[in-house]
Amino acid sequence: MRIPLWFQKATPLLRSSPGIVDSFEALGAATTPLDHHWIKLLQWAEEQVAGTSIAVTEIRQILREAYHRRGSSGLPESLPEDTRCLLGQDGRLFSVADIRSGAFVEDDFPTLATALAKAGATTGFAAITEDTRHFFGALSLRRLTSISGAPKLAVGLESKPPPWFKSSHSDRILTILRRDDFRTAVDLLFYDYRREYGSVRILRQSEVMTRLASIERVRFVTGIDRQYSVGGKTVAITTEAAAIDGDIALRPTRTKFEFEQNLTYALAELLGATQMTDARRLSVALLPLLMCESGADTYAYLERQGLKPPAWVETAVYPEEPASHFEPAESPQQAMIQSLLTEMFDHAKASGPDQLPSPLTPAQLPAVRSIPPISRPQFALPPIESVLPLIEQPSAQAVAARPRPDAGGTWYSGGASGWRPPDAYDIERDQKVGTRGEEIVYLAELERVRLLGYEEPEKHVIWVSKDLPGADHDIRSIDREGKPLWLEVKSTMGVDGRFEWSQREFEKALRERDRYILWRVYEAHTTNPVAKPFADPAGLLERSILRVELSGMVGFVEPK
Repeated sequence: MRIPLWFQKATPLLRSSPGIVDSFEALGAATTPLDHHWIKLLQWAEEQVAGTSIAVTEIRQILREAYHRRGSSGLPESLPEDTRCLLGQDGRLFSVADIRSGAFVEDDFPTLATALAKAGATTGFAAITEDTRHFFGALSLRRLTSISGAPKLAVGLESKPPPWFKSSHSDRILTILRRDDFRTAVDLLFYDYRREYGSVRILRQSEVMTRLASIERVRFVTGIDRQYSVGGKTVAITTEAAAIDGDIALRPTRTKFEFEQNLTYALAELLGATQMTDARRLSVALLPLLMCESGADTYAYLERQGLKPPAWVETAVYPEEPASHFEPAESPQQAMIQSLLTEMFDHAKASGPDQLPSPLTPAQLPAVRSIPPISRPQFALPPIESVLPLIEQPSAQAVAARPRPDAGGTWYSGGASGWRPPDAYDIERDQKVGTRGEEIVYLAELERVRLLGYEEPEKHVIWVSKDLPGADHDIRSIDREGKPLWLEVKSTMGVDGRFEWSQREFEKALRERDRYILWRVYEAHTTNPVAKPFADPAGLLERSILRVELSGMVGFVEPK
């Protein structure tokens, strides 16, 4: 196995002819990193961050690569517990001692984690990715939900139900909750869960029946705030469901499936699952009960869970579903959008080899109305040597598209008092900012590939758009297996997530899927820009983490 170049930061690393290497091996030189080598590397990383609170980009990348190579082996056994070598999402380093004290945990509640970070909580969250999950999995990390405890509830004002919701939906749910077979099934599932995990108080069957019978109605509210105290800070976050005062209170949902998910979460809380981890697991176990169409379905489901329900459950008679229970037909607008997306996906899949267009000549450019020149100083960027970019991983939160402003400046300028079309100064400035963003990502890619062990990364990382401005991607690179990656860079002087996306670039993203990375560089004109890589934009689009404005092929990712 090739020893990564970054090991020489802490330990001498020999790369020479086979004869010399064999001689050193005969003298006892290690051919693979041993535990004491790993310890020196991790302690070196801690030393580099001494006196500062945040690890620089190089240290973060080296630690991620080290975690990936260690995998399920985790940390070396003889590493001192107070060694700060565990990377948090915010760039801070933590130790095994922090894990044991609950100061460093796994983020399994992103909304709460974000609120705590904004409030300045000291709690750190492990920087877990696809490449590092096995490493962190070996460290016995506690989860955020396990240290957050039971929250205080505050329910908002009553609101209108979602458009698809009819009174028959509420009637059906209340009917289900009052059925003896449903209550018996819930009692069995809760007993089984308590026997497995032991974190929920066992309720007597009569108490289960009483609590389910106490639900009198399902209502929708503007919000359900839960107040948590973690890491010395108390924060409130808005959640989706709660059982309170004989009601199931829910925030309006887009679909019936989301409604039923939230409903079962509220039921889990009603029956004693005060910890979020318990409520989530029990919600998943309860959800199929709402989908059962007969006593035989319920009986079969419980048997598949290893439970033995009473024989009478199998013969329970269910009332016939009202016609209004079924989902409404897709609206014309939804059908049109789906058709457009399908057409674009089909076009992308059917595309052949890439053919780069010829750059536009001045004669082909559209005519622009003459505008009196405005005297402004020449736009200049700081020297690239003085730029220290911060590479951040994007969150997993869905993003809402922002409407185009009627006034207040252009999307790229971000600040004029009245809108005006871009002039020569604006165009030149935006070109410089765009090129600078590409340069930032290009240099970061060179360093990433160098850390993979490639001594000449410039042979593998190509700045395509520098020579071919009309290309459907900006940079071509490789992953750790040497397979190609396609990078598109969208830069801004602001912190907004909105960017122009050409049809060819969009089709390239759909065609390449997880081999395509959309980079967003925020405040690209400064010495401390922030860059975020959005891998597989097509997949992000499906999960609403990225949105596209079809009318103008404008994309939206999260702001800085």
